[in-house]
Amino acid sequence: MTDIRNSELKALESRSRLSQTTALSVKATDYPRMRVADGDTVTIITWQFVNGPLNGESVIPALKGYLDTLGEVLRDAEEKLAQ
Repeated sequence: MTDIRNSELKALESRSRLSQTTALSVKATDYPRMRVADGDTVTIITWQFVNGPLNGESVIPALKGYLDTLGEVLRDAEEKLAQ
């Protein structure tokens, strides 16, 4: 994450890209988590990291994993401080 922060904020290099997928005349049953009718067009947009250690990974799940890790570190630190 430090590498990404440094490249994005300090060197002004983008480390993410848009990934877009469009499907035409879809079946509603193929997209149960979306409000879609049969025959609709569906466009799914995701952001992915490019270059660096997270190359090709989706941004949102990677950041969620990082935040989960930070939560564990914070809990451990609080427990040690309470002793």
